[in-house]
Amino acid sequence: MVEDPLNDLVGRWVALCGIDPKLLPSSITLEPHFRHASTPFRPGADLSYIKAWEQRHGYRLPASLRNWLLISDGFYLNGP
Repeated sequence: MVEDPLNDLVGRWVALCGIDPKLLPSSITLEPHFRHASTPFRPGADLSYIKAWEQRHGYRLPASLRNWLLISDGFYLNGP
């Protein structure tokens, strides 16, 4: 079985947020959107960075977005 880092990342986010795993998109659904990037996602952001952003803007990010940023600070590390 071939490892799928993108599907693993999304699966970890789903688990952190308490989303029903049955709602997880399949790799067949995700892959076409990220095929061009050799590494489709960036490493997670440091919690202190997220807290500093929230402090600076006076807004606490929703838990699901905070969880996503902790495991991936965006997509396309080596792409657009």
